[in-house]
Amino acid sequence: MLGDTQIMVIDDEREARELISTLLQRIGIQPILVKSGSAALALLEEGLKPSLIILDLMMPEMDGLEVLSRIRSMPQLNSVPVLILSAKAEPESIRMGLNSGADAYVTKTYLTHNLIDRVRVLIAAGRQVLPETRFYGRTALLTPTPTEPAPSTNDPVRPQTPEQDSSPDAPETTDTPSA
Repeated sequence: MLGDTQIMVIDDEREARELISTLLQRIGIQPILVKSGSAALALLEEGLKPSLIILDLMMPEMDGLEVLSRIRSMPQLNSVPVLILSAKAEPESIRMGLNSGADAYVTKTYLTHNLIDRVRVLIAAGRQVLPETRFYGRTALLTPTPTEPAPSTNDPVRPQTPEQDSSPDAPETTDTPSA
């Protein structure tokens, strides 16, 4: 499923593009790597329609919010989810990114922990266009959350393990020490 997926990565830092590329290749995706907002917009205007766009905020020539604004003004890209991947972790930056039309926000500090999970969720769900939804209707990931609720049985990202099954019919599991 993911092998046929086109993901555009827009980041001015070569090392960041290479790391993201490596992470995506681990799940069978060969990303389209672009080093500037203007180069990305040129490809998108030529008709490229990726399944997902991963966008850095802090870029020299044109910042990520400007790129996002231009992407959201292109009707042909209205269904394409955009994930902001940024070193900016302040709540105001996250709020601004999500309110500007991003579908998810992951800070670079936690890139390796969260990027692949967010990519899988956005690819499976696509862009959910909800006109009245703002910051609280989108996803922001700042830190890994060890107290996340167990995923449901139909979670496309993580299949439920027997330990997570809390249904009344589920057998009880106990840890027994091995001899």
